[in-house]
Amino acid sequence: MVAALSLGACFGPDPNLTEGGLAKPFVTADFPATIEAGETSELTLTVENPGPGDMNSFTVAFGAVAQGGGEGNAQPLVVPAQAPETLGGEQEISSSFGTIEPRPLTVGEGGALFRFGPLPEEESATVTFEIIAPDDPGSYANSLQAYDSQVIDRIGAVKLETEVSAD
Repeated sequence: MVAALSLGACFGPDPNLTEGGLAKPFVTADFPATIEAGETSELTLTVENPGPGDMNSFTVAFGAVAQGGGEGNAQPLVVPAQAPETLGGEQEISSSFGTIEPRPLTVGEGGALFRFGPLPEEESATVTFEIIAPDDPGSYANSLQAYDSQVIDRIGAVKLETEVSAD
């Protein structure tokens, strides 16, 4: 029995579970590896809730990717919008987006954070974002995160990256 307890301690907690035992969502993104400068391309994001438990709502956030010190680092594909002029004012959606389906319930933090409705246990949701490519060619990327809006450590993420070519 002592060996079994010791063995469990060697492996530590499951990285796919929160400290409370909830599974982190599975996140997949479908986006072209190369896009034309200034053109609109479709990003299809799928968020799966493996359970246990429903998510009352889920949030999708486009975050910056660390730049590092080398040449050829990716620039952000999704550029944040300015903060509202007044505290509590409505946040504009980033100009990096065209349409978003389904329409988010709320928009926050630089117009690149979106809250959507419920996601029941063992179900998935698909969100489609039209992304407007930057005008300058190069490598572009963002961290794409999806999480339970009420249990922030219940988070899954993927790296969204593409090469923007001159038209």
